[in-house]
Amino acid sequence: MHLEKLSPHESAAALAATEVGKAHLCPNCATEVTTRFCGNCGQSRHDHSRSLFEVARELLEHHLFLDGKMMTTVVALLFRPGRLTRAFIEGRRVRFVSPIRLYLFSSFAFFVALWASGFAMIQFHVPHDLVAALSRDGSAGQVVETDRSQGADTPIIEILRPARDGEALPDAVKSRFTLDDDIQSAAKDSAGARKLVDFTGRLTDGFSLALAHPRALNPVIDEWLPRLLIVTLPFTALLLALFGRKRRLYFVDHVTFALHLQAFVFAVGLVVIGVRLAWPTVALGWPLFAIFSVYSYLAYLRTYPGNRLWAGIKLGIIGSIYCLSLLLGIIALLVYGVSTLPGA
Repeated sequence: MHLEKLSPHESAAALAATEVGKAHLCPNCATEVTTRFCGNCGQSRHDHSRSLFEVARELLEHHLFLDGKMMTTVVALLFRPGRLTRAFIEGRRVRFVSPIRLYLFSSFAFFVALWASGFAMIQFHVPHDLVAALSRDGSAGQVVETDRSQGADTPIIEILRPARDGEALPDAVKSRFTLDDDIQSAAKDSAGARKLVDFTGRLTDGFSLALAHPRALNPVIDEWLPRLLIVTLPFTALLLALFGRKRRLYFVDHVTFALHLQAFVFAVGLVVIGVRLAWPTVALGWPLFAIFSVYSYLAYLRTYPGNRLWAGIKLGIIGSIYCLSLLLGIIALLVYGVSTLPGA
């Protein structure tokens, strides 16, 4: 059989003109190729010297993962809790996108949408009653009265609320967190004490700035929250392994479950952003809690089949430990973010 070696610019036209199954030499490794991909090096027979439209299509399909396999994976992730993890454990993996690619895609899409929407992911509001309680004289001090229906008495921390311009922390409240003059004078003799005093001042000023400009924390949150979530992945997998040690699963199986669960959180976050854009004041706290609870339970039960009651108890313990650790991480992240705000 005569084997024709194709040049990079002639391969597309030659391939289109030849019959399916005719052998060619792979331009990369010179191995005989009769299928779509080279069996030796894996290179596609399709030529990469093509139109701009083809380049854009490949970018969307292979780099942004918007192909048929991704659509199948997303549908299974959203509407079949635990199916992706169970398929991975049982070795049925070719039909779905790998867990790490799915996690990267969902997190990338979420944070891009968050950036485009301009939402303050974590937004501070100080209720009037709390301001009055913190004031030394029991009054609201310099607080400017605002309409309560516009969020004056909403929770101190809100997730994915449209950012509203607020007001700086009143001097009456700031004075509660300011060290006395005697303490500041004594601190001048100690380098450690001076750093503590400076840090306390930056926190107070930064929190005041965050109140007045809720979006000010977005860059810090967007930069560090993905890293925090990545750090919690092996911790979550460790908890799953401890409570599922009799399942004879590999640690990577537990990591896969954590990846799929966080990918679902990002997917729901995209929906939340859309809902907030359409209906800014709609309450989503309890509905989201119910969705995450039911989804996590069904996914856990499919991945770790067994007694339903015992599965719920174990998942509750795992979820409580995870939420506590995540909360501590977010608090540390907020303290760092507030202390590093420009002008703090």
